[in-house]
Amino acid sequence: IECVGDEVKVWVNGDLVNHGFDCTAKKGKLAIQAEGSEVEFRKFELTPINVLGE
Repeated sequence: IECVGDEVKVWVNGDLVNHGFDCTAKKGKLAIQAEGSEVEFRKFELTPINVLGE
């Protein structure tokens, strides 16, 4: 999950699966959701990155 400026991009196994823009939230909680069945996560990492140019 990459959040830069007003854009959010989501990748699963290296594939871009969602791209949102004009987002207004600048901070908050991260929630992971699956619909229809249980889901398990084998490896989940959060890595803060600096905004390009900083």
